[in-house]
Amino acid sequence: MPEGKVRARVMVVPDSSPGGSADTWKEAELSIEGGLRIRYLKDGLFSGEDFFSFSSVVDLGFKVPSHIGTGDVFAVRFQGKTLFMAPGSNPLIYSPSKFRDFIHGIFEALLRGRPVLFWEGGEVPVWERGYLGAVGVGKLLIIGPNRAPILSFPSVVKARTETVDGKIAWFLERYTPLGISGVYLHIPERKTRLFVLRYLSRFGGAGYLPELAREFPDVLADLKVPDVSPEEREVLMALMSGIDPLELPGLLRMDVRRVEEIYDRLIRKGLLSLVGIRKIVEPTPLAETAVELEEGEGE
Repeated sequence: MPEGKVRARVMVVPDSSPGGSADTWKEAELSIEGGLRIRYLKDGLFSGEDFFSFSSVVDLGFKVPSHIGTGDVFAVRFQGKTLFMAPGSNPLIYSPSKFRDFIHGIFEALLRGRPVLFWEGGEVPVWERGYLGAVGVGKLLIIGPNRAPILSFPSVVKARTETVDGKIAWFLERYTPLGISGVYLHIPERKTRLFVLRYLSRFGGAGYLPELAREFPDVLADLKVPDVSPEEREVLMALMSGIDPLELPGLLRMDVRRVEEIYDRLIRKGLLSLVGIRKIVEPTPLAETAVELEEGEGE
């Protein structure tokens, strides 16, 4: 179940007045009740409330304007206004971990049970009905008609968008102990596709998002490209040039264990995907984006 309640600082900004300042932040208790209920607090006492229905959510988890704030500020855009929220600095009152769980709870409430169609392969498309679910932070699932998990997004190593039977479908390749297998996923609602991409961008899956997010330029623009050390960049560039990952330690004159540690870091950053046993890895689309951005800055 979603994390249902958290103490935070909030700011509500109408679309007609997009500005915001430190003076407009308020103390509040937030809860998930079929939407977001905000109980404002002043000197620890209740001072009013607002309610925002999940049915009016337009977008969430997007890049927050710098004049609003930095760090852990999270935004939800509703029809007509945007809600910004952030944990405060007093550890006796605010908990960053509970705030993170609450943000996941918002996504879970928006995505849980949303209908999807999936096709696990074959010469003729045979679409089956399923739905989205989550079993923990970052663990978004496709669940089949018999409540059987069809795919866990953390297992996806490659993805691309195709048109199948006139439907926009994501082809998701997943790594299993038996090798790579693929699933076609069709999410009928455009807004749900956006929310899934925002979820993956925040909680894991950014490595292959550039291939899925072309429908949403704002998601592509907001993708966070992780920093890499010079050593990580050397390994990444070698792999992108086509060097076999098993031969790379010898070619770069690096210890095998050291290279495998670098592989692990790049996997966690979403820049490499594991496509086979014995650390068989390959760069993700996000790695290509990272290199392109770095080369562009150097020109």
